[in-house]
Amino acid sequence: MRAVNLIPMPKEMDMTDDTVKLGEDWGIVAEGVSPSVLDLYAECLSLPIRDRPHKLLFSKADAPPEGYELDIKKDRIEVRASDERGFINALRTIRQLANGDVVPVGHVRDYPSLSLRGFHVNFDSFIQMKVEDAKNLIRAASNLKLNTILFEYGPRFPFRKHPVVSAPSALTVEEVKEVVGFAEGNHMEVIPLQQSIGHLSYLLMHDDYEDIREPPSDYYMMGDK
Repeated sequence: MRAVNLIPMPKEMDMTDDTVKLGEDWGIVAEGVSPSVLDLYAECLSLPIRDRPHKLLFSKADAPPEGYELDIKKDRIEVRASDERGFINALRTIRQLANGDVVPVGHVRDYPSLSLRGFHVNFDSFIQMKVEDAKNLIRAASNLKLNTILFEYGPRFPFRKHPVVSAPSALTVEEVKEVVGFAEGNHMEVIPLQQSIGHLSYLLMHDDYEDIREPPSDYYMMGDK
């Protein structure tokens, strides 16, 4: 078995020392798979969606949610999954295995142990993250097969009805839409985080909200008035 580093490590993997080069004689052939999935494979692997002597073949299989099975052979690559995320996870594995346009011959079978696999992005941490920084994180996390992201904005959210709460460095409405759309486009569920009692100093520091401080001189504490 050839030593291969994949993140996360698949449930089953058996790779050989043989390799195959994805060149002009390779094409993508599929039925019953969404066009968006095919387009993603074509873009990432630089292969046409048409019949060629060597093929990427897709088929539906009785696999766990987001799971897949991958057989890489000299003349074809067989991808089997039960849902769209399974096919996309298989593509992420192919990209990790590939050295340029060369991939090792072998078999991979994998499915997630946890249905929710996510991480937390805080736009108001000690690093004032920009949209492009967030996109880079999302792209990297997506390639590692994470499927959920928790966005914390704090005072960097563009509050329309309470603009005094928004910091000078707040994101614009368009930037929030952009980063959320980018995450969803990378097949990640977005969960927005809104702070509550005990963690609202960015709101209570403003005199407009003095009446809900406890005590009035301390904006790190919120009362029940």
